[in-house]
Amino acid sequence: MLAIMLVLATSISLIEADGPLEASGWVLERTQPSDAFIVKNGILELGCSKTGVNKGLSYFREVPFCMRGEYSFEIRLDPAAVKQNRINLWLTVGDISFVFRKDGVQRYIPALEPRWQNVCARRYPANQWARFRLVWNGDQKIVKWYCGDMRIPAKIEKGISICSVPQTELRLGIRNYGLLESDITDYIRDLRYAEITWNESAERERDSVLVFRGLMDEEFP
Repeated sequence: MLAIMLVLATSISLIEADGPLEASGWVLERTQPSDAFIVKNGILELGCSKTGVNKGLSYFREVPFCMRGEYSFEIRLDPAAVKQNRINLWLTVGDISFVFRKDGVQRYIPALEPRWQNVCARRYPANQWARFRLVWNGDQKIVKWYCGDMRIPAKIEKGISICSVPQTELRLGIRNYGLLESDITDYIRDLRYAEITWNESAERERDSVLVFRGLMDEEFP
């Protein structure tokens, strides 16, 4: 099996300065006094409260659209978050949204049926940094999901575009969906958007997902 080669042509850091997200070029879309998104030492702290469905703090940012791109970051989930059947951190790239659930990562596309699809069958660990990447080829309508330290995608979806209508700007979003049992704080660092070159290969999706964990993780006795 040949591995796909992704070469970054242009890369944009989406966390550029400490302080409120506005300092990094994000635009406040909806306020929520009980939530707080702030950058400290280059790390985005996402304080999410139990607001009710889709009533939490919300930001968006527009970046130059590219047909072949990558959206990536490292995430560290609140220990309480991985125990809750919740939807708090809602991330959007064009027409695609995705959330980190108790049992893994799910994406949401309102124009498709089914709208929800599991793209990472194994949940992310608590209180531990783990990588996440969304890669797409708009010409071929292919989307690939990479979870943890993976070189082989956890999920390959065909016939899906990052944007259904061609455009010059790609809209990114970060919000607290607010469907929680209790207040939690998640963390994101190295949040980036990049244009890539895409060399085709015979790549297939991985049968299982490995997210590295330490012996202190709650799954170990």
